[in-house]
Amino acid sequence: MDMQILQELVVIRWIVIGILVVFVLVLAAATVFATSMMRLTRSRVAADLRTDFRSEVEQLEDCGRYDAMASLCEERLREFPADVWARFKLAVARNKAGKPGLALDALARVKALDPAWEREYIDGYIEQIRSSMKGPKK
Repeated sequence: MDMQILQELVVIRWIVIGILVVFVLVLAAATVFATSMMRLTRSRVAADLRTDFRSEVEQLEDCGRYDAMASLCEERLREFPADVWARFKLAVARNKAGKPGLALDALARVKALDPAWEREYIDGYIEQIRSSMKGPKK
């Protein structure tokens, strides 16, 4: 009788161990799933914020509110210093606000951050700014 009880306790022990292993696996899978969902949500929020930022900058530019546009770009660059588009729009805002020297500085930073922008956007815009500047050219 004692041997039978001992064997039943061993079986019960293995059942409990099996249940614990399944529980740990389910918990681990749920943690991985929750983490991936949080990352996905975070990236979607960041994309939405970027879209909102771009549309707001373009709206300010369309309304001729260049100082507000520059402020918004500067705020964005404090959070995302490598945002090339924000830095380019900062240069546009500064130029349109009558601050071509500051615009040229911002364009130089754009070139440093992403040289691919140089031929596509920067060089022509720099020439345009310099040709419109009065006095000595930088």
